[in-house]
Amino acid sequence: MAFNKNKYLEDEDNQIFFSEDKDDEDLNNILLKGKIEKTELKESPSEILYGKSKQDDIADKEYRNNLLNILGDIATPAKILYATNKQLENLIQTNGLEKELEQIKDMFLQKGIEAGIGNNYGYWSNKFAKLGTGKDTAGMLDLAHGINMNDRDYIKDTISIDNYDDPKVSSDKEYLKDKISKQFKDYDFDINKIKGYYFKSDSKSVQRLIENKDFQDMIKNHKDEIIKKGEFSGGFKKHGKWGLSKENNFHNAIGKADFRNAYQDKDGNLHIKMYDTYDFNKDEDSPLIKAGANKMEKGELKPYFTIHDIIIPKSKLDEIWK
Repeated sequence: MAFNKNKYLEDEDNQIFFSEDKDDEDLNNILLKGKIEKTELKESPSEILYGKSKQDDIADKEYRNNLLNILGDIATPAKILYATNKQLENLIQTNGLEKELEQIKDMFLQKGIEAGIGNNYGYWSNKFAKLGTGKDTAGMLDLAHGINMNDRDYIKDTISIDNYDDPKVSSDKEYLKDKISKQFKDYDFDINKIKGYYFKSDSKSVQRLIENKDFQDMIKNHKDEIIKKGEFSGGFKKHGKWGLSKENNFHNAIGKADFRNAYQDKDGNLHIKMYDTYDFNKDEDSPLIKAGANKMEKGELKPYFTIHDIIIPKSKLDEIWK
């Protein structure tokens, strides 16, 4: 999709927002560090990401009504008429009703994310998900939209796998069948139709993975299992309450995974494969996970599995295992 040069972007403080991603040349060429004339689009990245439109007038009023319900008789007629939502939030906190406020905010965050990844998902949703939550979080979510995927560049260094019975993964057939069956047991999917994607060792996703601290910690902490058994299971840590930041790129994209088929070649490089299914655990409290589970249950997000072919150079491995 072409970038509309008649539009500009602002962050939530009305500052010009631009991408630091060298791959986004079309975006960088337009957003020249604030040296751009403001025109008709007056939406922030978060508004675009979560489908901000005229419909949000209704959402804003709904949010305001929820704030007023929390305040009850505390809200004077003047505040009901003239106070901003921010002022109402401050009044709620002043009166010791932080818990009630947090519940309302969580509810509306959930609604916003569901709109962003489902009904209103599109080019800008993907673009700002990359900038806000990381390329792999955005890429994996994008991939779950199937034919509606916006950025196919994310899977240019992958091999498509028809299902767990594909000859390309024949050595892992029984393992994959068992894993897929268990991971998608809460959903009514035909496991024979769940596709897979094999990320090559030189793909950008794998290269980011090798540099990820949580991944390196797992390789370090499971050194004995890797050497003796050639496999282990591990998870990427969640940083912060909801995990909605770039620091959680692989936590949101992968979560927990199996690492198998590990060995060191004659040069000391470590070869290991990471196996994961793209699903959402319904019992998690993250609004992103909840939204994904709702959309997957409705068929708006498609299930799939991934295999990342990882080769850690000896020099990097020595740093990790020192």
